[in-house]
Amino acid sequence: EVSIDNSAVNSNTGVWGDTATFNPRRFDNETPDMRKSLCRFGIGSRRCMEYRVADAFMKVLVIVVLR
Repeated sequence: EVSIDNSAVNSNTGVWGDTATFNPRRFDNETPDMRKSLCRFGIGSRRCMEYRVADAFMKVLVIVVLR
C-alpha cells in the first residue's frame, strides 16, 4: 500500500516558497509545478467523497456571480 502525505505535498517549499505565511498572491503567477503539486481532495480510492459536490458548488457560484 502506498500513501501520500497531503500536508507534505501541499507545503513543498521548492514549489510554494514560504509555506508558513498566508499569501494568496502566490497563485497570480501559477506554474505547471504548482498545478501538479496542489492536492486539494486527495488521490485515488481514499479521495474525499465530497470533492464532486465542492466542484459543482464552485461552478454554480461562478455562474451566479457572473450573471
